Amino acid sequence: MTVGARAVERLKQAARSGGPVDITVHGRRTQVRVKARRVEGIGAAVDEVEATRSTPLENGQARRWADEFARRARYLLEPVEVIETDDQANEAIVRSRPPAQTAQGPEYYEAHVHGPAGRATLRRYRYDRSTRKRSPQPMNFTHDQLRRLIDDLDDTAP
Repeated sequence: MTVGARAVERLKQAARSGGPVDITVHGRRTQVRVKARRVEGIGAAVDEVEATRSTPLENGQARRWADEFARRARYLLEPVEVIETDDQANEAIVRSRPPAQTAQGPEYYEAHVHGPAGRATLRRYRYDRSTRKRSPQPMNFTHDQLRRLIDDLDDTAP
C-alpha cells in the first residue's frame, strides 16, 4: 500500500470522530502530514499537505523537487509550474498558472519547497483585490486525487 493510500485510510478512520483531522504517515522518502477540515465519503477539504524528508535538501534539490512535482501534478484544478527559485537559499515556489478566476477573486495552489528544512508544503489561497491580501482556502480533493498528490510529493522528493 502506498503512502497516499495509507494516508487516505487514516483520514477516513480519524474522520469518524468528527471535526478537523490532522494525520502523519511515513512514506518511502518523506513523512507526510495532512491537515483536513472535513473528510467525507468520497473526498476531503484539505488545508495543507506537507512532505518532510529526514534530512535537509542539498543545493539545487529544492528546484529539482519543485520541477518534478509540477510536472506530475496535472490532475489539480489548474496547471502548476515553478514560478520562482532561489538556488542560494535552496528554495522554490510552485504555483497555479493561470490561477482560477472566481467571483471572490483569483484562487491558486502554492507549494513552497524549503531545502534547509527538507520540506514541501502545498496550500491553496484566494487573493482579495480590495485588501490586497491573500487568505488560505481549503483544497477540495476526491480521495483518489489526494492519494495521488501524496504519492507524487513522496515519489518526487530527492
